[in-house]
Amino acid sequence: MTLFGYWKPCGLSTFTGWNVRMTEQRSSVPRYGCANLWSQRSLGTADWRIESRADCDESAAERDCPICLLQGAGGAHLRAVKRWNATSRWLEFGCAVRQKQKLWRLKMGPAKIVILDGATLNPGDNSWSGLEDLGDVEVYGQSSPEEILERCTDATVVVVNKVLLTRDFFSRLPSVKFVAVTATGWDCVDAVAATDHGVVVSNVPVYGTDSVSQFTMALILELCHHVGSHGTAVQAGEWGASKNFSFWKTPLIELTGRTLGVVGFGRIGRRVGELAHAFGMTVLAYSPSRLDAPCYESFAWSGLDELLAASDIISLHCPLTPGTKGLIHRNRLQMFRPHALLINTSRGGLIIEADLAEALNNDWLAAAAVDVVSQEPLQPDNPLLMAKNCLITPHIAWATLAARRRLMSTTVENIANFFAGTPSNVVTNIAARS
Repeated sequence: MTLFGYWKPCGLSTFTGWNVRMTEQRSSVPRYGCANLWSQRSLGTADWRIESRADCDESAAERDCPICLLQGAGGAHLRAVKRWNATSRWLEFGCAVRQKQKLWRLKMGPAKIVILDGATLNPGDNSWSGLEDLGDVEVYGQSSPEEILERCTDATVVVVNKVLLTRDFFSRLPSVKFVAVTATGWDCVDAVAATDHGVVVSNVPVYGTDSVSQFTMALILELCHHVGSHGTAVQAGEWGASKNFSFWKTPLIELTGRTLGVVGFGRIGRRVGELAHAFGMTVLAYSPSRLDAPCYESFAWSGLDELLAASDIISLHCPLTPGTKGLIHRNRLQMFRPHALLINTSRGGLIIEADLAEALNNDWLAAAAVDVVSQEPLQPDNPLLMAKNCLITPHIAWATLAARRRLMSTTVENIANFFAGTPSNVVTNIAARS
């Protein structure tokens, strides 16, 4: 038996049942939306009827319920008895009069899910199978600005990590209803424009806390001991040529008793503070909110400029926003102690890189280690390449397999929740408030 009907939410006069979606249920009245236009509006059963083409002509459809075959019922007999399941992609309907006599199941058309830059999330060790259960998945390792629009044509979901999605993107692709950012920071998406176009954007707020904080400490320890360069010196025969049982090429720094300044005290910043405390360091933290001070001793809140002037090591852990872009600039770098170290595992745009290069070359601070730069991959004209005592790593703090698996799992969950009508980790609300 073929099911079809009249559908008002998206303005289609007839259809084959493939764009039905239940969006909510209130009391005994189920409400439905269009799966192709994703909840453009929801209507009660009075605006919906379903008919059996095989058993009745169009006039008969006005009065026949195809589920229990009672006449004179029209759409009043239709009842959604099971919420749509994103994994099975079935939506079940039953008769409101004879509630469990019979069920019709309408198969949803698979959503198109486009991954625009998936090479780093899954270079071959982190399966896409969870996403493939949710729709038709197209995976691209990288996408240039010229390729984005064509690749996302007719897509319902777009998955990005660093690809820029602008207002023009949302205005030209009305089919896109959900953007999944495979990162904590969502500065690659114009979230205000997404909100204006009714697009939901979600991120992954918790996946790399331990990995990034661990890497932050690795950078600090590298600047304190220069383990890599000393290992290279040994291989080059310098230790063997030395007359002493021990030799070192750089000053070696002990962390106990030093002061760490943490700029941005969210999940990662707090974890870095805990690790620094374990090393015997005093922790100063700058955060506009100043919520829930940690319980360990040797901790204090601080203003930003006061923190920069008082810290031996400064570590950046704040998101990139219009208010934090260029946060570390020439005037603030002049506040650093001459022996201070600067660490950035957050976003490259927090630092004006030409100013940092000038500061390093003029000994305003001792050294810097950055895992992020303003334009990635690193460009050959980046001024930090010509700065002395500057360690640059290729944005790998987040990239342990354990962290990437958590990232994949939450991304799948975000998309499934959106399809189920209960989106999670939504950042468009945050963008709208700010």
